[in-house]
Amino acid sequence: MFVRYIKRCLNQAWSFYKVAILNAMAYRGPLLIWSFQSILGFITIVFIWISATAGREIGGYTKPELITYYLILLFLETIIGWNCFWSVRGDIKDGDIANVLAKPISYFWRWIGSEAAWHSVSFSINFVINLALVFIFRNYFVFSLDFSKGLFMIPAIAMATLIAFTLNLCMGLLTFWFIEVSSVNHLYWVTILLLGGQGIPISFLPGKILFLAKILPFRYIYSFPLEIYFNRVSQKEIFLSLGIQLFWFLILLRTYKLMWKYGLRTYTAFGR
Repeated sequence: MFVRYIKRCLNQAWSFYKVAILNAMAYRGPLLIWSFQSILGFITIVFIWISATAGREIGGYTKPELITYYLILLFLETIIGWNCFWSVRGDIKDGDIANVLAKPISYFWRWIGSEAAWHSVSFSINFVINLALVFIFRNYFVFSLDFSKGLFMIPAIAMATLIAFTLNLCMGLLTFWFIEVSSVNHLYWVTILLLGGQGIPISFLPGKILFLAKILPFRYIYSFPLEIYFNRVSQKEIFLSLGIQLFWFLILLRTYKLMWKYGLRTYTAFGR
């Protein structure tokens, strides 16, 4: 029974993947613009660190390590940054979600397939760009990945993607109850920048805020895979952090199911 359920869900995701990847190939403009914005942000940060005083560690990172940090981060953003918030918000706000309710499909797996498609195309575009940036800044690139620990980056990145996706899905479902939820998305990105390692390494944070960052799910989206790359976590801490990632994903998945259940009641109550 469980195997058949998973197979049915994967088949649904695959169906949406095939449709979405055709759309992504047809509308490459937004992906190119997003890539250009990310590169500009990366180059700005890198030039700041290049002009910084040499030979000094900041937050446990040397200048080359910090530049490498943002190079790897740029690569991870292509894989992990599943953001279905705006699409989910639009579905509910514009009434398009009624088309989903009339069909025997899973809303969760629909967006799994769609986001996977967009990121497949995005990855193919940005991989070449990232390699070019590594070559350009090769004098500052530090390869510090411990192979025995590096293997854990695969499940860490996979779980980080699921956390980012489910969190964005839940934020989008807030549209069931609130007319405008854009501020929630803005708050999410600010938090990711400060506590998730996207803006600065979390080792830059003071003690109490660092403790908070290690409890909340945001650290486990970008910072944790980067910490593995730079060998900043022991093997014991890796297993613990993978367990925390799984915990947050299950919490967010349960939250999604509850929001979907009660959100639909609110939605139909308004006669949409």
